[in-house]
Amino acid sequence: MARAGDGATAIAYSPVVLAGATVGARDLTPTPTEQHEIQLRRLVGLAGDLTTVRGVDSSSTSTTSALGIPLSPSESANIVGRQRLNSWAATILSRNSKNSSFAGVWIDQAAGGVIRVGKVSSTAATLHPSVDEARDLVPAALETEFSAKYSFEQLTATQNEITQAVVAHDPILSTFNSVAADVKTNRVVLTLDTDTTPDVRQAVTEKFGPEVDLQFSDSYFTESSGESSAAPNATATISRSAKTGPLYGGAWLSNGGPVAGGNCTVFFSHLFNTLNQWYSVTAGHCGNGTYYEGRNRQGDVLGTGHANGYSVGGSGTCDCVAVGPLTGTHPTNLILVDNNATYRYTSVANGNSFIAGTATCLSGAQSADTNNERLLCGIIASPSRTIQTRNNFTLIDASTVEGIVSQDGDSGGPYTTNHVLMGMHVAYNTGLGQTAMVKDYYIDSRFNASYKL
Repeated sequence: MARAGDGATAIAYSPVVLAGATVGARDLTPTPTEQHEIQLRRLVGLAGDLTTVRGVDSSSTSTTSALGIPLSPSESANIVGRQRLNSWAATILSRNSKNSSFAGVWIDQAAGGVIRVGKVSSTAATLHPSVDEARDLVPAALETEFSAKYSFEQLTATQNEITQAVVAHDPILSTFNSVAADVKTNRVVLTLDTDTTPDVRQAVTEKFGPEVDLQFSDSYFTESSGESSAAPNATATISRSAKTGPLYGGAWLSNGGPVAGGNCTVFFSHLFNTLNQWYSVTAGHCGNGTYYEGRNRQGDVLGTGHANGYSVGGSGTCDCVAVGPLTGTHPTNLILVDNNATYRYTSVANGNSFIAGTATCLSGAQSADTNNERLLCGIIASPSRTIQTRNNFTLIDASTVEGIVSQDGDSGGPYTTNHVLMGMHVAYNTGLGQTAMVKDYYIDSRFNASYKL
C-alpha cells in the first residue's frame, strides 16, 4: 500500500457527459444547484456569473469529471492541469515544517493555481536548502513568497496548546467552538461562542499569545447521520441502496441499535486486521450495534460496530467505527463516483497531503441520490482544525473543506483527491460553510488494520 504525500489538486474520473439543452428566457435567480456551481467556480478562479454557468450546464461537451460540476473542456483541462501543484506544495511543507523561518504553504486556487510560500521576515534563517529543488520545479508564475510574522511551527504549537487545554476542560475555554492554524492569515483562529464574556476573552488572549485571532460564532459542526427520503437513481450503473453484494464506499449502510444512528455512508470496505478479518468503516456517531447493507436496515447483516472512537462529551482524532467482520462478497476496495461508476484508489494520504487549497471530492450517499449521482467537490480550507461538534464531541486534527454542502446521511463518505484516499466525512458547519473530515491515517491506526487497495 502506498501512502501518498503528493495527492493531486484535482480528480479525474471517467467523464460524465451532460445532455445538451437550449437556454431560453429564464429566471435570473440562481437555483440552489447553480449557487453551488457559482461558489465553487469562484473558489477555483473560474468565471462564476450566472450566464456562464447556465451556458456550460447546457452544453453537450461539458463534463463533471474534474470538480463534480459541469465544466467546459478547456475549464476541465485547466483544473486537471493543476494536479502537480499539491506535490510541489507537499514537498515544500515536508522539508520546512520545523524550520523557524518557514511560515507555511498553501495553494491559491482563486488566483488560477498559485503556490504561496511564507517566510518569517524577522528571522535570519533561510528555508531548507533542499527546498530550492522543489521550488525550481515550479514555474515562476505559479509560485510566490510572502512575508509573515509567525512561523508555521509556532502557529502549530499554539493550536496544539489550545487543543490540549480544551481536552483538559480548561474553564476559560468552556465556550470553545474550534481552533485552526491559518497559514493564509498567519494567525491561529480560535472561535468561541458569541456569549463569551469580556474577561474570558482577555484571559484567553493573555494565555495563548498575540498570534491568536479571536472570532465568535454560535454555528457548530453538526454530525450528519439520518433517515433518507430520496429515491435511488434507477439509471445509475450501481445502486447506492443495494441490499446485498459488494459494500462500496459511498453507498448506504444503516444501523439497528442499540444506538440507532439511522442511515449513513460507507467509507471503505477493505480494511484487513491482524486476525485476518475484513472490515468496513463509517462515522462513529452513526452508532454501535448491528449494521445492515443499504438504507433503513433492510439489507444484508454486515456485522456489528467495533472500537467506536466517538462519544458524546468525549474527544479524539477519529469519529469512526469499524463494521464487521465482513463475509462473502461484502469486502471490496472500490468506491462509487459520478453516475455510481466504480473507482479504485492507488494510495492513501499522509500528513503532507493536507494543504490549504487542495481540491477534494466527497462521495456521500444522500448527496448522490439528490444530486444526479454526482460527487461534491471543494477545496481544503483548514488542513488541521480541532472542532467542538453540536453533540459535544471534540474532534482533534480534522481537516475542513469549503465549497461542499453536505446532507444528513453523508456521514462516513470518503473524500478523494486523484486516486488518493484522503479521509472520511463526519460533519458540516452551516454558518462557516465547511465540512469536516477525519484524516485517513487515524482510521487504520485506530483499528490496527491496513488498507488493502
